[in-house]
Amino acid sequence: VAGAGPAGSSVAIRLADAGHSVTIIERERFPRHKLCGEFISPECIGHFREIGVSDAMLSSGGQSIKETRFYAASGRSVGIQSEIFGGNALSLSRARMDDVLLERARSAGVRVLTETAVIGVELGANGISSLRVRNESGLSQIEGSIFIDATGRAGTLSKLSAKKADKASKTRQAKQPGFVGFKQHVRGAKITPGTCEIYFFPGGYGGVTYIENGLANHCFIMTSERVRSLGADQNRILTEAVFRNRRAQATLSNADPVGDRLAVAVDSFGSRNTTGHQNLFSVGDAAAFIDPFTGSGMLLALESSRVLSDCLIES
Repeated sequence: VAGAGPAGSSVAIRLADAGHSVTIIERERFPRHKLCGEFISPECIGHFREIGVSDAMLSSGGQSIKETRFYAASGRSVGIQSEIFGGNALSLSRARMDDVLLERARSAGVRVLTETAVIGVELGANGISSLRVRNESGLSQIEGSIFIDATGRAGTLSKLSAKKADKASKTRQAKQPGFVGFKQHVRGAKITPGTCEIYFFPGGYGGVTYIENGLANHCFIMTSERVRSLGADQNRILTEAVFRNRRAQATLSNADPVGDRLAVAVDSFGSRNTTGHQNLFSVGDAAAFIDPFTGSGMLLALESSRVLSDCLIES
């Protein structure tokens, strides 16, 4: 499994619990900061329960979200209760959530290699036969019978296998990013506890929720054209774009940033192309990237991992 986000760790846990030998290869060192809205929809809690991490997640200090309230630029709003979707949502940092999942994978017997990059694939008669990886110990190869791309929007395994099979011309061509996503943890945001607030403004939308340790997550997405028009200056982006929403200005104008401010280009939404190798599968954002507005990105990761693991276990 390449990637230790919610998709990769959860599929590894399910397969290991079923008796399979599993290795996770993760490029970063955990825990790590990740650009994400950090909104865990109510349906995710059932997945956490199935893989044995619900207690750890719910006791990690995150915020239980009872309502999502949507604010027009004028300040008018409408709210949707979380119970419509089966219970409260949860807002918890990716640093904490992903670490809980990875530790659960370790306890299930998964071999975990962090700070390790996948740099190539080797092909055999039945598809991919091994991955070439690099870390501080040098270069090595990891063999397997099934390979799972959980590297997020990067789709690293799919791209490497396409390149190896000389199919690069058939994969999705690079294009100008259509959107840019931003994230900043802040202290002092003036929002109602237990509420996720979503703000619409010219050229984009974003949201704020409390997470753990008294912090709030401010995450938003804008068209790249609008970002360029503001000189890619994040302070200008806040004051001249985000704060065009009255509620966003009231909530965030006096909030203090904490930690790194993150930004990432987003080229498109929708399903991803794969190379067709019979033993290569994709889960989570590596398989399909859903508009963050839905609040279902982590649900898609957990659900796709369950579907894949069920199929592999049955086969």
